[in-house]
Amino acid sequence: MASSADETHVGEVSVDAVVVGTDGSDEALRAVAWAARGAAVMKRTLVIVHAWVWPLYNIDLGPVSGIKDSGLQRAAERVLEEAEAEARKTAPEIKISTRLVVGRAGDKLAEASRDANLVVVADRGLGGFLGLLLGSTSLRLVTGSHAPVLLVRGADHDGGPVVAGVDGSAESDLAVQRAAELADFTGNSLNLIHVDRLGAYQSDAVSEDGEPAEMLEKAVQIAKQTAPSIEVSSSVVSAKSAPKALIDASETARIIVVGSRGSSQFAGPLGSTTHALLQHAKCPVLCAVAPKSD
Repeated sequence: MASSADETHVGEVSVDAVVVGTDGSDEALRAVAWAARGAAVMKRTLVIVHAWVWPLYNIDLGPVSGIKDSGLQRAAERVLEEAEAEARKTAPEIKISTRLVVGRAGDKLAEASRDANLVVVADRGLGGFLGLLLGSTSLRLVTGSHAPVLLVRGADHDGGPVVAGVDGSAESDLAVQRAAELADFTGNSLNLIHVDRLGAYQSDAVSEDGEPAEMLEKAVQIAKQTAPSIEVSSSVVSAKSAPKALIDASETARIIVVGSRGSSQFAGPLGSTTHALLQHAKCPVLCAVAPKSD
């Protein structure tokens, strides 16, 4: 790698790449492996990004005289080298670029998302890219990304379905579309779930007629139009809490897919269900972010 403290690119950088953030932690390397598999399946370039702030503080970046491979600059380069090695071990056939960038991690990943088809990050790490779950980095990325964001957390249920929550909103429709694409790529089935909170307070079973059924039928049509060959199932679940019902579903899911916001106009920049899943899901979570206009 180059020794400059400025942003360093290695290899080709292509539009619509899979971008993954790394900080050298075991959790980040797991995210790199996920991203590499995704890049292989989608036949896209993998871009591995490590952000550091030390050059902003006029700190000596090294190396230390007489000590081989020392200094902060070299440590940052090793983070990328280890991540690239993990990616090549996972998917030897893919093209890989690495970026050492100066700045705050959340901002830099959001910037990188402009040229991304997917952004991948772990839920916990050493504090550079990852740090506290849904702290400033994760929140900035999910709310500011121009591409879908995959948060790698929980267990790997390889044979489980891709699960998408359905609430009738435009964000939900986008989540169903992304989930169908994902199921098509991975070969997993797709399970669409609508959570009926009103039904949880009634003694009778939830009817298969009416609005929930219409909502799910529309979602099934979107899924089939997106990926005609996938296996699709749908169900109405009676539960007092939509987040809890989807977290329960995540215990056996391959990936759970949600929109960045739900149908409530009071949910804030990140919907309450999405917020809960990003913190508590038992499997990776894909946040289906709508493309942003500049």
